[in-house]
Amino acid sequence: MKAVGGRRKAEASLLPTRSTNERPTRADYTIRAAARIGCSPAAMTLFELLLVLVLLVVVGSLAAPLFEGSFSSIRLRRGTDQVVASWSQARTHAIESGQIYQFRFEPEGNDYRIDAWSGGIEPDLDETELATTSAARANDELTLEERELAEWKLEASLPEEIVFSSAQSVSLDELGQRTATQLGQDNTTQWSAPILFFPDGTTSDASLLLQSGKKLYRRATLRALTGVARTSDLLSREEVDRFQSR
Repeated sequence: MKAVGGRRKAEASLLPTRSTNERPTRADYTIRAAARIGCSPAAMTLFELLLVLVLLVVVGSLAAPLFEGSFSSIRLRRGTDQVVASWSQARTHAIESGQIYQFRFEPEGNDYRIDAWSGGIEPDLDETELATTSAARANDELTLEERELAEWKLEASLPEEIVFSSAQSVSLDELGQRTATQLGQDNTTQWSAPILFFPDGTTSDASLLLQSGKKLYRRATLRALTGVARTSDLLSREEVDRFQSR
């Protein structure tokens, strides 16, 4: 009886001091119940902590691939938009400077560059484009601003894990049929064959395919007559193969 009485006194000592007219609250009874089992009401056992940690690890491992794939598609979109913006810059400088500019990239890499074209005659250039090029190169009386435009160049890289997968240039044969030629690596340099931008606003008719590390693809297409660039949606490998087989 003394032990029971002592325990009740201990439980009573845990309750806040109140006047005789106040009734105990629910929190007071909770503290009293915790005192009976000998633990704090907010305590957690080691097993409960380990269980929470295991659940967090499992949820994180399931969610990580989703986040990684989302980030990869964002980088792919940003890389394609970056190339299209660079094409627009090259076309603008070609018009303003009166020179032909070339876009070249590193096949299976992520570097590219734009500079004034000074190579040999390309087979798909017509006589009008060659005459325009010759006239621009023959004009040696350039102002400082025009000379700076003529010397403009750009070197840049795609976002991480984004590479140039392939590219092709489209031209018309003698029968008026469109034929595609792969723009592979130049034998003398690390760069691809050029995509050209002419002073009259026209360009090479080209298509460029970018690839992410997650085997997603996105295509950037350049129309020769208008110089307008367009981008596709994200593509799978099957969709790319189906497009190339057309």
